[in-house]
Amino acid sequence: MSNFKFLQADFPQLHTDALEAEQLTFVSPKAAAIFCRSTLENGVNWLYDHDRALTRPWRADLNTLMHEHCFQSLFNQTLFGELNLIRKTGNIAAHGKRVSQQDALASLKYLFRFMRHISIYYGKHTPESQVFDEALIPSGKAQKESPAQIASLKKQLIAKEQAAREAEQEKLKQAKENAQLKAQLEQQLAEFAARKQEREKSVEFETEVPLLVSEAETRKRYIDLALLEAGWDDLQEGYHLEYEVIGMPKSTNPSGIGYVDYVLWGDDGLPLAVVEAKKTMADPRKGKHQAELYADCLEAMKGQRPVIFYSNGFETYLWDDQFYPEREVQGFYTKDELQLLIERRNSRKDLRKYKVNEAIAGRAYQLEAVARVAENTCTTNKQGELRGRARQSLLVMATGSGKTRTAAAIVDMLSKCNWAKRVLFLADRNALVTQAKNAFNNYLPNLSAIDLTKEKEDNGTRLVFSTYPTIMNRIDGVRTDDERFYGVGHFDLIIIDEAHRSVYQKYKAIFAYFDALLIGLTATPKAEVDHNTYGLFGIEDNNPTFAYELDKAVAD
Repeated sequence: MSNFKFLQADFPQLHTDALEAEQLTFVSPKAAAIFCRSTLENGVNWLYDHDRALTRPWRADLNTLMHEHCFQSLFNQTLFGELNLIRKTGNIAAHGKRVSQQDALASLKYLFRFMRHISIYYGKHTPESQVFDEALIPSGKAQKESPAQIASLKKQLIAKEQAAREAEQEKLKQAKENAQLKAQLEQQLAEFAARKQEREKSVEFETEVPLLVSEAETRKRYIDLALLEAGWDDLQEGYHLEYEVIGMPKSTNPSGIGYVDYVLWGDDGLPLAVVEAKKTMADPRKGKHQAELYADCLEAMKGQRPVIFYSNGFETYLWDDQFYPEREVQGFYTKDELQLLIERRNSRKDLRKYKVNEAIAGRAYQLEAVARVAENTCTTNKQGELRGRARQSLLVMATGSGKTRTAAAIVDMLSKCNWAKRVLFLADRNALVTQAKNAFNNYLPNLSAIDLTKEKEDNGTRLVFSTYPTIMNRIDGVRTDDERFYGVGHFDLIIIDEAHRSVYQKYKAIFAYFDALLIGLTATPKAEVDHNTYGLFGIEDNNPTFAYELDKAVAD
């Protein structure tokens, strides 16, 4: 018997996939998590192939498929969050990180709800009501899988998924050439659409398939998993978790004692960050004041003020209250990245006082462009202290006016003033990537650089040049050992070449993922830059940070 028997008649392949995940849940948790993710991917692809309301996005990876708006709209926030956790847990397992029996079980329960969703709304037969039964899962002592075993499993599943996609593509190709087969497929899609519409009227999913993992536990899993992705993989109770602090306001707690949800420590025993976890659907910013109080206590106790995070699992905010206002981020920083944030409180210099290296960019308008970026990026508060201002700048500069030189001068400034250690330069063609890298090597020979489309990355690289799809491959999907995974805080600065070329719509996931300063370069006249581009840089239309347009360039 199996919890997934309901799939056998209408969805035999999904049944086989889910059954393998179920069989391994307690025996081989990492393998089970990978199978859950694989089954999820097959289920997502099945929906794209059989629900005509879905249109495939430009990329075929699971993350892009799931975050396409038409797909997300099929599910409420809770179920979609569960699907994302299956994906993330499977990625962690595939990368060889720790996955417990309870982690694998949670993924299996989330998968059960997803498979029930498919079966209820698309199956020929409405499945009978069913309660998930853990007793049907084979018991056993969890095995420790070797890296070779995980790599072999990953390879098998990738090959299997590829074969399935190729078979589906061949079927669609034949349909284009065969009118009868095309009519059959159209009829099939119409039947699925009609069936789904009818079932939506008669079945209430949340009643039929109630939560199997509490909302609070799911949200904690999100936070724990995001910390694990950032390298925080050995969190200890009483030190990293529920750490006791003294000095809380008596109005908040008469004893003056508080317990921080998470404290992330540096190697020197000083606090790098606090994380306040909201366990409800409430806006995570409701935890802002509580987190600030904890930071006050830790600063008084340890002599170092930590960076502040607060999260409800689905949304996370970073607040370095010594320098920037709060901002939403896609995850947590690594230990080294947090250490760098702390150190910059004392080492960062005022960009507005920097003397530009005129051997890199010496023309008057280039110097003005660098100055405008400096003024846009930093400010001084009423106490005369240096503070961060805008984190995005857009430069509109005519072709031939030296955009790359200007960008290199800005990198030189941010690097020497201790604002930026690692920089990502993005262009939409390989030739432009190569051209930019060669130019930067001439202008900034002391900064190590690689072309990510041709070379392997390492931790020490200061300048990374890449196309958009190549960097997307580094932040999506199941990573392989020879691909470095970039965390959300890895880059301090992203430079976007030709920012007007559909960047926002097609590649906005990159800019949502990385928590970095953004500088956009474009030769498009400011009146013709599209609204989305201005929106990406957080500025009003027709008002870029700096503009040196063609008519002015010609006149000069």
